[in-house]
Amino acid sequence: YHQLKYVHNYIFPKAIDGVIFRLDIYYRYFAVIFAFMHFYELYYTKEKPSLSNCFLYLFLGMTIISTMFSYNQNIALYGYPNRYEGMFTLLFYGFLYLNCQKVKDTDYVKKMTKIIIFYTFIQLFTVILQLTGLFSKVIYMYKTGDAIGLTENCNFLGSLMCMISMITSGAFILRVEK
Repeated sequence: YHQLKYVHNYIFPKAIDGVIFRLDIYYRYFAVIFAFMHFYELYYTKEKPSLSNCFLYLFLGMTIISTMFSYNQNIALYGYPNRYEGMFTLLFYGFLYLNCQKVKDTDYVKKMTKIIIFYTFIQLFTVILQLTGLFSKVIYMYKTGDAIGLTENCNFLGSLMCMISMITSGAFILRVEK
């Protein structure tokens, strides 16, 4: 008999061949990868950062400094359990934004917008199944009563859906104008 974890923080239980999918682990690794990609491109292109990028660098730097001097460094690095709000998460999203800002190819942006719209429909379908209670019958690990989609956090799902609606609305408006 093994005890299954709730969906928050774990998508797969430990019983499945010891595989654990923790979102915060990916934030750590990809934050480092995205930071390296961004600074390598800045060094390679000899491009000066914009004013908004300088403010983001200041924010990320202050995040690192505040983590170094924090009272509880474990929470400062990883965030409260199951919340994904620590330094690694902030660095991940900061450098993700900085790297996405470099994309100039319109065909690539159109393809990515289509992928985002497809992902949105998957999230919407998942939320509807979770609200009706059918999702926990299909995937037994999801024992929560919240509508969390595939994001593992109901608050982040709301933020993600707001962000996606702005992206798709902007894409629609720009497409209508052309």
